[in-house]
Amino acid sequence: MNRTFVFLLFFLAESALAFGDTNIHASHDNVVIVGDNNSLINYSPRELEEMVKNAVNKSDNERYLKLAKDLGVTEAAIKNFFKILSVEQVPIEKLGSKLEEIAKHYKELQGKIETSEGSDSPEEVKNLIVQARSALDKGEIDQAQKLFDQASDLDLEAITKGEKTAKKQLENFQKRRMLAAEHKFLSGYSALVQLKYNKVAELFQKATSILPEGHEETLANYLNSAAMAFHQAGQYT
Repeated sequence: MNRTFVFLLFFLAESALAFGDTNIHASHDNVVIVGDNNSLINYSPRELEEMVKNAVNKSDNERYLKLAKDLGVTEAAIKNFFKILSVEQVPIEKLGSKLEEIAKHYKELQGKIETSEGSDSPEEVKNLIVQARSALDKGEIDQAQKLFDQASDLDLEAITKGEKTAKKQLENFQKRRMLAAEHKFLSGYSALVQLKYNKVAELFQKATSILPEGHEETLANYLNSAAMAFHQAGQYT
């Protein structure tokens, strides 16, 4: 192909998008794909329309295999791209740009799966993501979406259960803190029996620091008792 013609073809393209070593150049008149091996394939909107119909009818066509290879995806995936174009009833003049968009998002999704921070997930969630990745490679986008949803549901279920457990644990901790404060107060009373007023005041004050929030009446009682102990110890200030 003449180099000047190729240059002009790319110059007239409305957009260009890179997928690794693969580029798609879409214009109103054609779609040009430059593959990993620098092969150049030019599709007219009519040809793309034909490929949409063939994909829906499950017709075998070498063009799908070639296009899949140039894009770095499976043949099943590329055929599903065209099925999406059919389901969405994309106008013929937009087939090129929409194919470009689908391929772009597909590649992005593959990349996001690879970089997903799922190493700490339980095995059942990891297995669902592995299945989703496999479905995606086959071009089974709907199945991949269902598997991602299942993984998310399992995560949310675990979170809800964990939050309930944490709330119950917090309530138990608060009860234990209340008991710890009460026991420290009783320790102060033990010192009071021994007339150790300074020690009494110290222990009563510690009881107030242990007491959880929201128990103002008990707090007032502990503070008043500490004040009385200080008074008896002669520390009037």
